[in-house]
Amino acid sequence: MWSCVLLGALVTLGVLAARAGSLPCDELARLHQHRLSQLGERTVTAEGHEVRVQLVWDSEPARAAAALLLVLLRHALRYRNLQLASEPTGLADLITRYKQIPMTWNETVIAVSTAWEPRRPKWNESAAPGLAGTCLAELGASDVPARRVLLARLVRFTNKTQAAACSHRVRWSFYTNTTALQLCGFLYNSSSTQYGGEKLQKLDLYGASETVLTEVVCRAAAAGVALRSQIVNRTTLARYIRTANHSFLFIDYDFWQEDPNVYVVEPPPCISDESICRQELDTDIAIRVADVNMLQSYEPNLIQFVYDFKPSPESMRVILELEGNGTNTEEAACAWAVKHKSRLKKKYDVLPYSVFVYYCEGDPDSAEYDNLINIVSLHAHRQMKKSNLEISVYKEYIDCSDPYNLSSAMYQQSQYMERHRVVAVIAAGGAGAADAMAQASRLRLPLLLTDAAPASPSAAPPAAWRVLGRPRHLARALQRFVRDSGWTRLAVLSQPTPLATELYAEISDGAPFAHHNYQIPLRPSKTEAKDYLRSLLMKARIIFVNADPEAAAVIMTAAIELEMSFAQGYVWILREWPVAAAKTTVLTVSFWARGEQGLTFEARQAPLLKKLSSKWKGRRWWPPRALGLADALLTLYAGLSRMLRTHPNTRRDLHSDHTMTALYDSLEQKPIKGINHILQYKEAVVEESFVFVDEWNGDELLRLASWRVNASERNVSASVSGPYKRPEYLPLDDGASSCMARVGDDFEHHCYDVLWITALLLLILAPVSIFMYRRMLQRRIARLLKARENELLARRQHVAVVLAAYLVKREALELREELGSGQFGCVRLALLRSKSHCSRYVAAKALRENAAPTEESEFLREACTIASLDHEHVVRLIGVCISDGPPLVLMELAFFGDLLGYLRARRHLAEGADCAGRESFASYEEAAHVSSEALTRLAREAAAALAYLSSRGVVHRDVRAANCLVDARRSLKLADFGMARETVAGADGAPEYACRRRGMFPVLWMAPESLAHGVFSGATDVWALGVLVLELVTLGARPYGSMSPLRVLEYVAAGGCPPLPLDATPQTCGLARLCWQREAERRPSAAEVHAYLAARPLALSAALRNEWDEPADADSGLGESPSIELLPPDSPLDMIDQLEV
Repeated sequence: MWSCVLLGALVTLGVLAARAGSLPCDELARLHQHRLSQLGERTVTAEGHEVRVQLVWDSEPARAAAALLLVLLRHALRYRNLQLASEPTGLADLITRYKQIPMTWNETVIAVSTAWEPRRPKWNESAAPGLAGTCLAELGASDVPARRVLLARLVRFTNKTQAAACSHRVRWSFYTNTTALQLCGFLYNSSSTQYGGEKLQKLDLYGASETVLTEVVCRAAAAGVALRSQIVNRTTLARYIRTANHSFLFIDYDFWQEDPNVYVVEPPPCISDESICRQELDTDIAIRVADVNMLQSYEPNLIQFVYDFKPSPESMRVILELEGNGTNTEEAACAWAVKHKSRLKKKYDVLPYSVFVYYCEGDPDSAEYDNLINIVSLHAHRQMKKSNLEISVYKEYIDCSDPYNLSSAMYQQSQYMERHRVVAVIAAGGAGAADAMAQASRLRLPLLLTDAAPASPSAAPPAAWRVLGRPRHLARALQRFVRDSGWTRLAVLSQPTPLATELYAEISDGAPFAHHNYQIPLRPSKTEAKDYLRSLLMKARIIFVNADPEAAAVIMTAAIELEMSFAQGYVWILREWPVAAAKTTVLTVSFWARGEQGLTFEARQAPLLKKLSSKWKGRRWWPPRALGLADALLTLYAGLSRMLRTHPNTRRDLHSDHTMTALYDSLEQKPIKGINHILQYKEAVVEESFVFVDEWNGDELLRLASWRVNASERNVSASVSGPYKRPEYLPLDDGASSCMARVGDDFEHHCYDVLWITALLLLILAPVSIFMYRRMLQRRIARLLKARENELLARRQHVAVVLAAYLVKREALELREELGSGQFGCVRLALLRSKSHCSRYVAAKALRENAAPTEESEFLREACTIASLDHEHVVRLIGVCISDGPPLVLMELAFFGDLLGYLRARRHLAEGADCAGRESFASYEEAAHVSSEALTRLAREAAAALAYLSSRGVVHRDVRAANCLVDARRSLKLADFGMARETVAGADGAPEYACRRRGMFPVLWMAPESLAHGVFSGATDVWALGVLVLELVTLGARPYGSMSPLRVLEYVAAGGCPPLPLDATPQTCGLARLCWQREAERRPSAAEVHAYLAARPLALSAALRNEWDEPADADSGLGESPSIELLPPDSPLDMIDQLEV
């Protein structure tokens, strides 16, 4: 219906124009009369000869599209000497006509659409590129159809059944299904034919070409489908499509996409005589061809317009319908253009330009930069609208550490035909700034750099613009800062990049202090950084890192580890520091305004700055390149607007020397209002810039100074926030040498003072020193021996007092077989005889004969700890024997031994554990002790014991199945308190114990904070309780499978936790993961775990399907494997400290 209304409107418009004595093309010419004064009459000229542009076509849609292109070029762009071909011209004719390069160009050709059959061989038989040598080349695929297709027009679906039946309407096999055709409205009468003994009903087929209709009917008949063809003109076909109450097939061009009831159909297969199969419906592709080389060389504006020209299907259909009603083809195109003048305006008046902004991969502030771009673009919208500018900003991510990545990305972008829309590229620059500037000059593509960048290669006019400043600005500010801080020496660590080289050269120029440059690798490792810093250890204390953020981060990490931080009197000045990640104080000298502090309030974009401040109100600082990106966008918008107002002919020719010169003039001649100050460019660099000196303390920012620096005048104006005064906490010592006898400069010299003084002192004091040292050494040894003897005696006396109620005489004991061995000695079965009580068997823990005093202290400490505890699930102390030999600690005897052996001995019974809960057979009696109820009970008893320890302020530190005992009642007893310690209040008020002693630690059961910092608390015991739960459900399987302790340490430090069995119950998984929360405060307490298990007596079940392999000789996790170290050398646990009982 809408097509009918549109057609009627256009016809009415034509009639009214005719009555008024004005044709549509005359009306179109009046609408664009103003462009004649702007552009003047334009022609295509080559080698001094005016060239006629021939617009050729070989199909009806191509004719309509060529007519529309002609009227737009003639009236909108004011080109003359254009001609629309009167007859169709195929691709083969074009190739034949333009095979030879003409001596002089009198005519050139443009075909907006022509048919190409891929099955044919290549057209060009010469060695020259193109379809016909260099005179004819492909311009890409065309949106204008060049050959007809088979289409189906369906009635509207009235129900789901009909819609389902018609779902395969685009496949030819659908048209062999009579039922589906009946439901979809194709078979609406009784017309039929006899075929192969069957009576077939016919489908309607309409079209304008008798040849194509005949081909489709024959191919369909061969496939068993009867078609009734009818030749109709375009007007009749359009009426059928709009008004018919039945479904039908028709042959036409593929420009009915906007009609929801029309679908392209797969043509009938060619299965009979191939002489009737022209395959026009099967393989033809529409392409655009033109004399691209000539037009690109002599009239790039025209060829770019042709490339952008994409007529809508509606425009081609309406023009052809008007033409069918008797209107001249060009007049029909003019009528459509007049009707849609606002839609076509964007084709020739408001061009959709593009700006590419390149972000660094992994930049955490990329989302904030997107917001900034939107805010600045919206702010500049009015300015762009006046200049008929429509600019879209696109972002791309590149690896900024690669010096060639930016230039490569720019080159790849230039390979697309859409490159003529790209008005500029904005990038940070970084290591690849120099190559990117050279690439911009080659491509004649403006490049705006938002950070410090080296000098651009000589080019007239320059293509790269440095919107924040040049290295000279930074160098002048750094010189001023070092001088005003009272330092006389500066060491510089420089990367081998053009930016670093130029910046150091500027620092050297007129520096009022001694300086020395140390070359570092482009990407130094931590080891390499440490080597360089060690060479500076005694040479400099004021160090400027002339490197990018990645290298600076490595250097600062190495400096902290070498104790060369601010706290040790070293001052680190960085060129770039986007993320405040250093655990020390650093200073930065950069163009980065990280907030409003220090910004000038004169001549800036106050409304825009207000929007940005409001946007980032909740941030502690602004994104680092925010100021540069905003100024780059403002520079670009202002420069383009000025250029297009004064040079409108550059609108479609952005990448020529003329356009680059025009842009250069527009930016150089008049200042631009930037975010912070007026941007006055000189030789493509802002003449006056602001440099900010900031102090970072972790993530806290303090602005020390913000200077206005003029590069040409070598002038550094006073700080915006007032004169700079050196903070008192900044070190004054710059590492200047006080050496009197030296050879070399201020940094690299050899000092001989110590040599002379040492030689003199040796001659005088050597004999006396040797004598005094010998006497001192003898006295110290005697004191140490006496102190150790006294200490051992005091320990035993202290133990005798604390354990007076538990003292047992050695003759009351009868030692028997050995039960096991431990860290300090062995455990033996012993019979304790008592006069007042019955004799009983106990477990006697004996210290080995040659034990050190510290080991005896630890051994007796355990006895004192157990004596202070009284809980049904904590092993009880029976007695202590400390006289007449090595100490013995007597504890209650566990009938079933340790829990680990208990579980492993019953692992084969796990499959019958659940049955044992339901059956009462004797064969299942032992299996019941590893059932869900039994395992849950054991875990609950362990949690009860830990809850008791927590209430007593004791942390066990070695909770695992091997340190739990099972008594005759099969009740769990927590044992082995050799590592147990009392807790004290930590930094956050929570009770904890900080370990500073090297020893054998159970790595597989330790929490992350224990492994990383040596901190133990009730929460670390809960982590170990979770691992104990894993041992329970796996019936003694080793946690972490076959991982070595060192591998486990790295795995947990990276955020890992013990893997759970595949068949673990949800309750088991949930409880374990709660115990393994990364943050200690988020873990449940032992009392909460006990309450959870008490409420769920069947929470745990045996789970034996592990993801890992567990070799028989797997390390237990205590570090006894000789192939590994227990902990790395830099672990906080790797310290020596004596712990008293």
